[in-house]
Amino acid sequence: MKKISSFLLWIICPFILFGQEVHIVPKPTRVIFEQGEFKINERLGYQIFGITPGSIDLSIEQLQAEFQNNFAAILSESKQAEILIGIPGKNERFKQLCEKNQLLKDGDIGEQGYELKISRNQILLAAETAQGLFYGVQSLKQLIRGSEKSELPCLTIHDAPAFKFRAVMDDISRGPVPSTAFLKYQIRRASELKLNLFSYYIEHVVKTKSYPEFAPAKGAISIEEWNELSKYAAKYHIQLIGAFQSLGHFEKILSHPKFQHLGATNRLLNPGTPESFQFLENIYGEMAPAFSSPFFNVNCDETWDLGRGKTKMLADSIGIARLYSNHINGISKILSSQGKTMMMWGDIALAHPEIFKLIPKETILLPWEYGDKDSFADFIDPMVENGFDFMVCPGVVNSNRLYPYLHQSVNNIRKFVAEGYKKGAIGVLNTVWDDGGRHSFNRDWYGVAYGADQSWNPGNRPITDYNTCFSRGIYGDHSETLPKAINKLMELNEMEATQEMNNQIFWSTLIPERGEEITFNMAEWQAVLDIANQADSIIQSASLKNYADELQYTRFVINQYKYLAEGRMQLLAAAGKYKKACIIQFENPKETEKLLEEVTSILSTCQIQFLSLKDTLLKLWKSENRDYWLTYALDPYNEVLSDYSDLQKSVTNAFTLFKQQESLPFPKDVRLDISEQEGSYFQYWLLCGPFPIENETGPLPDFLEPMGGETHAKPIPGFSFNAKNGNEYSWIKYASPINDQINFKTIYEDNTEVLAYAYCTIESEESKEVTATFGSNDGIEIFCNGEKVFSIREKRSVIPDENSCRLPLHPGKNHILLKVDNWQAGWGFSFRLAEQKVRNHKHKYRIINTEK
Repeated sequence: MKKISSFLLWIICPFILFGQEVHIVPKPTRVIFEQGEFKINERLGYQIFGITPGSIDLSIEQLQAEFQNNFAAILSESKQAEILIGIPGKNERFKQLCEKNQLLKDGDIGEQGYELKISRNQILLAAETAQGLFYGVQSLKQLIRGSEKSELPCLTIHDAPAFKFRAVMDDISRGPVPSTAFLKYQIRRASELKLNLFSYYIEHVVKTKSYPEFAPAKGAISIEEWNELSKYAAKYHIQLIGAFQSLGHFEKILSHPKFQHLGATNRLLNPGTPESFQFLENIYGEMAPAFSSPFFNVNCDETWDLGRGKTKMLADSIGIARLYSNHINGISKILSSQGKTMMMWGDIALAHPEIFKLIPKETILLPWEYGDKDSFADFIDPMVENGFDFMVCPGVVNSNRLYPYLHQSVNNIRKFVAEGYKKGAIGVLNTVWDDGGRHSFNRDWYGVAYGADQSWNPGNRPITDYNTCFSRGIYGDHSETLPKAINKLMELNEMEATQEMNNQIFWSTLIPERGEEITFNMAEWQAVLDIANQADSIIQSASLKNYADELQYTRFVINQYKYLAEGRMQLLAAAGKYKKACIIQFENPKETEKLLEEVTSILSTCQIQFLSLKDTLLKLWKSENRDYWLTYALDPYNEVLSDYSDLQKSVTNAFTLFKQQESLPFPKDVRLDISEQEGSYFQYWLLCGPFPIENETGPLPDFLEPMGGETHAKPIPGFSFNAKNGNEYSWIKYASPINDQINFKTIYEDNTEVLAYAYCTIESEESKEVTATFGSNDGIEIFCNGEKVFSIREKRSVIPDENSCRLPLHPGKNHILLKVDNWQAGWGFSFRLAEQKVRNHKHKYRIINTEK
């Protein structure tokens, strides 16, 4: 049957060719290749039909530039044109031409679709609107970029989007704020991908006339600038979605003395109050008209403090759902009066389903989830069942990472978007979160483009096909440099050493404080270096015709990983040489002098390498962002460089003492007490404390009673409660900068006669008992799923792996709680599962089944 079907196709349309691919992102709906090529001459003519003057000027300018840049061909208006562009419904001649070439005969392309026919002698582009023609031009541009010769394949493209609304969101409030030039660049790049909405996550980085006080100096975007950007985006058929965080995540504004009275807690706007509504109404009144989209995102996500602080009494009376929905209903009315439809993140409604019955039905809900799940029904079905329009919100998975986890991103986007399309989503909002503070958006285009691809044409497009199109159609690169380098870098994500490419690993302590020691687990760092070098080799051979500067952002990440590996190796080598010098200094002075010179040379190399990273970050930052927040970004670099300078000075002073025939200082005294230690420890925890204690021995109080007690504690980041002593305590995220220990004394000021809690989860595929090894200063109690499995109270220092206990794990998530007390002096603990292969995402650990 397959042979007969193919034969019939040849009879019906003898020039159809099979096996060819068109290198366009997003992937067109339907492509039919035909025999022959359109030869690109030095001069080409174009003619437009039925188009309002000015509405297609930008499209023509782009097409002219593309022919000139790729083939040195001049495109100019001509009555003897090879390229014909128009709207057949508005020009009879062009309509007849389309009918002759069987274009737009089905009438199913809508306002945003187009049809493109390339034959040997001419190129025809037809659509119902100027927007459709603009998208057709974007496809033609990519065909030009992807061509290896001065010719284009003969073909017909029928193309229209699956979703009416296709958006990308950039977080501009928790780190860098893009410059005006880069905001416009983002718009241009997004329009090439046929995205038609651009959104921004905004907390305080907007400068209004009503409340200019909370706008950070040189870091806020004025209403006038938003107006300008909306007009600029309109030329590219993009609307800007206004957004303002309107309930939770309000800590930046509430930290200003003028606005503290508006808070229910230090990070939650007091919901539903006249003062809060007036504040938001004034903000919306300025922002809403400046953004061109009919939607306005009020956010209102992760409102963990609802029911606490000033909201406790009312929440106890009417419940969290009504407290939340009263606020939502109020701001919806404000936005409706300003001609905007409210959008909001869907997480709180999913956590309190009664909210669905209490908020306006015209609300656009935004269910978000960034994991690689087989089903997103838990996030989508409640929206459908309650009759709400919604947009699915996958992500580029770049939060707190040196580089996005793009393998997860691709799976998350593909599956979430496909299920959303099947269940009636009105659009896609692909999110780029910049929490972490030092990100470059130019690292994220692979994930942004994939989101655009799937929101135009969802489906199981092979990733190899996408990579080819992404490389050729966007960058004009037939060697697929960027996808190859990305795939190589993604190997790092699977390694224990890189901790899921988390940016915290970059700030792990490599130089101990004076008088202290530090250990490195070097198990995988040579492999990390090998992968980084291979990725660098791929980048070095690049031949991108477009956006070649983008490679420097990936190269910067590669160099960061080179430093992480080489820095450890070099510092271990320097420490080893110094220790050897200490041993032989009086037995073999000549060899000792040589060793000290080698130590100095090694440290100089490390320092230069790290300084180069700082200089590159500064350059990349200025190419995208305003100066605001740059000091924050550079401070850690300056601190590390200061450590290197102090280390160099210490070794130089030691060298001087040696030449004076004095004893070399101990390694601890010159900050070179560095050694290798096998295995890695749990470095990421949720912490809570310090709680005061009175008894030096014996049982300790349960300070977690207000949240269910130690046996039921399942905290989340940011959760706060009031203890019996009247003090408020919060669970904070913490990542230790050293491999084998959590040092509470660097976290809490009141650190004598106190205790603190540490919490994590361990995911297991099956029921099993595992051995935990640990040490503590001073006493420690360990709870596993609410059961106390170990307890000791004695004054002691931390010795990693000094004690052990069995943890009875069940399938799924297991809750681990540590309670560590301190009487005097040092305070901390170490903890690991030495016999298990473990991976983690922050404080969420999982046991890897090595038998698979």
